[in-house]
Amino acid sequence: MGRSFLSRPRIYLGIRSDSAQLISKKLAIASLATALTAIAIVFALVRFPLMPKLMGSHYQPKYDLINDLYVWRDAIALVKDHVDEAKALAR
Repeated sequence: MGRSFLSRPRIYLGIRSDSAQLISKKLAIASLATALTAIAIVFALVRFPLMPKLMGSHYQPKYDLINDLYVWRDAIALVKDHVDEAKALAR
């Protein structure tokens, strides 16, 4: 998988082997910073209930998909109780 593996895509794309820098260093750093920032924001929104605090009176739980994660924490016990009850009735 040495040079032949790497040279084929370069040939197909018309890229010379000696100048294989596809994007600039600034664009690479900006892309990485944007991706890490997006990941951090999504992590914070999922991990902590920030949406009600950030949106205040405009917050509507039915439009918040992240809200489902918090609801299921409490609902799992209820679902288990119903499943156990159904199993007991089926016997």
